[in-house]
Amino acid sequence: MSVHSLGRPLRRAGHPTRHNHNKAAPEAEAEEAAPEWSMSNTKAQLLAAAADLGVEADSGMTKAQILAAIEAA
Repeated sequence: MSVHSLGRPLRRAGHPTRHNHNKAAPEAEAEEAAPEWSMSNTKAQLLAAAADLGVEADSGMTKAQILAAIEAA
């Protein structure tokens, strides 16, 4: 058995981090791909999201107002 440079044994196929045994089902990946918008996003990101969704928003609005418009869509 090969030994990793940190002294841990390698898995059979080689590198220990190349194995993703927790791979989600395709339908779960689609749910994760949908962006979730919050106050942690920048105002520019929220304005871009609103434009993508066809929501009327402008730079004069607060982030909270833009979020409310996005959530209402």
